[in-house]
Amino acid sequence: MYHPLTPTAFAIALTLSTACGSTTYTVDTTAEPTHLAVRPITDVEIARLGVTNAWEAIERLRPNWLRQRATSARADRLPMLYVNGMRQGTADWLRWVHVHRIRRIQFFKPRDATTLWGTDHPNGAIQIIEYP
Repeated sequence: MYHPLTPTAFAIALTLSTACGSTTYTVDTTAEPTHLAVRPITDVEIARLGVTNAWEAIERLRPNWLRQRATSARADRLPMLYVNGMRQGTADWLRWVHVHRIRRIQFFKPRDATTLWGTDHPNGAIQIIEYP
């Protein structure tokens, strides 16, 4: 019986199927979730401002991130704050983060913050990535 593939085409097909079949995929859980963030604030932008803390930088560059949101009566109306992925409380803590330590500041909408960190983000989240 005649096979439609030439020996060269068959060898290529066999190589590809073997290579694709043995590929394993892993998820890097330490990767920074930049694909969900609204346009981040970079260290270069912060350096141009002459501010001393993260609150001032956000207030000048992206003030809508700090806007009070009317949600439930029990919830604080500021976004939750994360520094290098660790929850620090609400955005009020931004006043204690000095700008010389900041590499990037990101804002996540409520749905995206819930995807990343679980429930209790009715006002979104701000994440600060610091230099090591």
